[in-house]
Amino acid sequence: MEDLNEHLEKTRRELKERQEETVKQSREWWESIAPLCPECGKYLNPPKHICKKKGPENIFGYTCLWHCENGDCIYEKYTYQNAQEEMKKLIERRT
Repeated sequence: MEDLNEHLEKTRRELKERQEETVKQSREWWESIAPLCPECGKYLNPPKHICKKKGPENIFGYTCLWHCENGDCIYEKYTYQNAQEEMKKLIERRT
């Protein structure tokens, strides 16, 4: 039974290490292509797709939101391209 507990604990540690490494790699990749916030200079969060059609809750019909939530910064930028198109542009600029 002890062997099983040791094996499970070892597996948990390895999984946690792999998850942390994946998060680190994802963050590094994002920072290599992400635009900087014009107000605070930190990296903007990935673009979010706006599902609401043009109407009372989306007056201008925007389809994508770039935003910064670093500290006190609440910068927002809305665009008419969808989030997938915005990501493609970033990746193309990188290559």
